[in-house]
Amino acid sequence: ATTTEGIFRVSGSNKRINELQTIFDKAPRFGKDLDWSSFTVHDAASVLRRFLNLMPVRHTTRPAKETSHTLPVP
Repeated sequence: ATTTEGIFRVSGSNKRINELQTIFDKAPRFGKDLDWSSFTVHDAASVLRRFLNLMPVRHTTRPAKETSHTLPVP
């Protein structure tokens, strides 16, 4: 995975993504001890992206006040 570029640009297989999501949503194991051999890094990244998109509050960006810069006014 560390040598694969663009893991969030290339979507995984919808069938495998849905299968992973079902596995992760199923109690009591929630995907623990999952055999990853039948899934790609793109499948995993797509599930993570889906999870982050479903969160009610964005945790992937900084608040605007931390990232904005004050420009001098001439």
